[in-house]
Amino acid sequence: MELSYRPILKEDWLTVAEIYKEGMDTGNATFQQQVPSWDEWDQGHLKSCRILAINNQK
Repeated sequence: MELSYRPILKEDWLTVAEIYKEGMDTGNATFQQQVPSWDEWDQGHLKSCRILAINNQK
């Protein structure tokens, strides 16, 4: 598997929010009860710690 990495951007939020919700549903990811909007999430997380892994396997 070949992965590449880059910062999470606003245009990634719909996909990231789905993954975030899966984590919420398990009770293992956050104490939040609802998936935040991009703006809420953006304001609450350090910009230097936002990493998106992309599977480059074709």
